Amino acid sequence: MSESRSTESVSEHVHLVQRRSVPAPFGLWGWLATAALVALCAFSLFFVPRAWIQHRVHSDVTRAVDVAGMDWIHVTTSGQSVLLEGTEPEAGAGAAAIQMVRGVTSDTWLGALVSPMWVNAKFSDPVAVKPVPASWAFTRSASGVELSGRVGGPEARHVVQKAAESLAGRAPTGKLDLGATDPAGSAPAAQLGMDLLKLCLSGRVAASDGALSVHCEVADAAAETALRASAKSGSAGVEVTDVEILVRADADSCDAGLAALLKKPIRFESGKAEIVPASIPHLAEIAKVAASCPGRLKIEGHTDNRGGAKPNRRLSLSRANAVRSALINHGAAGARLTATGLGEADPIADNGTAAGRAANRRIEIEVVRPGHP
Repeated sequence: MSESRSTESVSEHVHLVQRRSVPAPFGLWGWLATAALVALCAFSLFFVPRAWIQHRVHSDVTRAVDVAGMDWIHVTTSGQSVLLEGTEPEAGAGAAAIQMVRGVTSDTWLGALVSPMWVNAKFSDPVAVKPVPASWAFTRSASGVELSGRVGGPEARHVVQKAAESLAGRAPTGKLDLGATDPAGSAPAAQLGMDLLKLCLSGRVAASDGALSVHCEVADAAAETALRASAKSGSAGVEVTDVEILVRADADSCDAGLAALLKKPIRFESGKAEIVPASIPHLAEIAKVAASCPGRLKIEGHTDNRGGAKPNRRLSLSRANAVRSALINHGAAGARLTATGLGEADPIADNGTAAGRAANRRIEIEVVRPGHP
């Protein structure tokens, strides 16, 4: 009996040792899979729509800025938050841009809804624009009309170009730039300039320092009176401050008188700019005629072709200056006299003969015609 119990006890002990535990139904890998699924759902529900919405907001705002002509604005978006940056072209432009962007809408299945939720801005103050004064010149000569300088805008340039073409019968030469910011660069001032030039046989009308100047040659005294009256009337905000008018008949008479006197040449020491004493009384006669001439006078020195081009130019200029000084000494106004040396560049006779060379060594004095150097 005791033997039987002992056996049962051993059998029961062996049975207990061989039992195994049942594994848990949900372990580590199940939790990891669940976390990945949750992360994927969060990305799909938040990040993908957010990126799409940000792209849509950026496109709508950028398009609105472009349509409004606000090319000075740089747009940055983060979700539905918009940041506007740039330098205001003028005071108040930034506030207007913010107001406009706050009203930008997008088409959705619920209808048109405002795209940006927040609009922020970082604008720099407007850059001070330095005034650009008009500086133009319209020149009329036998070859046509030449335009140069700067006017206010396309309207002023169009006015000038059409008037110049009508005046000369062909397209004007030269170039007019834009950008002047004072009244002298406006279309009315430019029109006045062309109207004054129409009254000139030759000449130059120019704008500088906000005012117009007129240097013009006209046919007779009646034309001079008409031109002065037109210049005096002026234009809104523009004043004609400098008017120099040359009557062609007077200038022609002066040139003829001087040419007649200069048929007797002014003599110089050979190869030098010293006037020989015998020519001094002759210069006194020339000074009297010059004093009665209108406008400015140009004294030109000329040589023959012996001695080289550069030395001849220097010699001719020195001789022209010597004549200028002599005329001033005899009472001519120095401010009305200019000297230039052309050397051997403008012969009037054959340099191959002694007589021709003598004729080419000369001084010429004539009235400076407006529109010509």
